[in-house]
Amino acid sequence: MTEVRTAARTLDLLEYFARIDEAVSLATVTAAFDMPKTSVLALLRTLCSRGYLLKDDRGLYSLSEAFRGQGFGWSSGRLTHLLSQAAPLLAQLAENAGETILVGVLTNDGFVRFVAQSLPTTPFRYQVALGHTIPVHCTGMGRMLLSQCSPERQAMLLSKHPLGSFTSSTVTSLAEIRKKIKLAAQQGYCVVKDEYDDGGTAICVAINDVDGEPLAALNFACLSSRFEGKRAMLLRELLRAKAELTTLLKRSAVR
Repeated sequence: MTEVRTAARTLDLLEYFARIDEAVSLATVTAAFDMPKTSVLALLRTLCSRGYLLKDDRGLYSLSEAFRGQGFGWSSGRLTHLLSQAAPLLAQLAENAGETILVGVLTNDGFVRFVAQSLPTTPFRYQVALGHTIPVHCTGMGRMLLSQCSPERQAMLLSKHPLGSFTSSTVTSLAEIRKKIKLAAQQGYCVVKDEYDDGGTAICVAINDVDGEPLAALNFACLSSRFEGKRAMLLRELLRAKAELTTLLKRSAVR
């Protein structure tokens, strides 16, 4: 069967980045594929513009965690594209609030996976490992994303793992967790304090696809000691960002 050379090279690049964990330079990729530097650069730029690869401030390339975790699903394609466009907005959110902003996605095995983050310049802040997963029952992103799912999907995801306790404040009663999920759906945001991490508070909104399905959660990770003084501002920033990201999604859907 005859292959289209450019398409084959693009898939080769994605498979290459899927096999490695570290970010690599243009020179490293060029050497690995024995291709002209200009050709490799053009392919890398295209994959970055579509969100499948990320380029950091050192000029190194790596596979997007959203794509690594979710693959070629339609929602994932929109998510990776969205994240590539949203990077400046995330950086602005982190600086405006002085808190870490996280993006997480719901997995089919009952977790939330971190796929993007932007850090403030404040010395005391949260920082996560991209690709790391957290439970759904006791986290802001988990409850917020569950609140956008059907009751059947909620029940399925909550049944995947024991409703374990992580701190003395963790809610483990299924009935109480469902009440908190319902509240998140009603008010359009979710706050979880000290349940997954002592001294940590999450405030979160959901970003839905154009079809209304939960695509990702946008979450400020904040020290509990300074949360209440910032609560109104953090929620205002999240709602503003949600509106901007929803607009970006609608624009990309009609292309």
